[in-house]
Amino acid sequence: MLALSYPFERFGLDWPDDGRILLVNAVPCAGPWSADRGTAWQWWKGLADSFAANGYTVAAADAPSGPFSAALVRLPRQRDEAQYVMATAHAALDVGGLFVVAAANDDGVVRHSFT
Repeated sequence: MLALSYPFERFGLDWPDDGRILLVNAVPCAGPWSADRGTAWQWWKGLADSFAANGYTVAAADAPSGPFSAALVRLPRQRDEAQYVMATAHAALDVGGLFVVAAANDDGVVRHSFT
């Protein structure tokens, strides 16, 4: 999940003070989120079990139930799958919520920044 923590660490992106956080396609690691506020939407059973063992709520495989004050999406490699998870995560986001999308450098994603 290092790709998801990068905008907070490198650019000082503000973290929501309260509300639920959705972690999409993430892997367990340290970041500015906590298990008491975090919901992991992870379709790989081993990673989902790891989140559950660390106290996170784990969303059903088909879609998370919102609203969330922030959604952090680690893009999968497949374009159609990436579009689906972004749309689903965005739909679960509360009005005015934080939406962060990231990918690893070697995933073939073109870099864009929107402010």
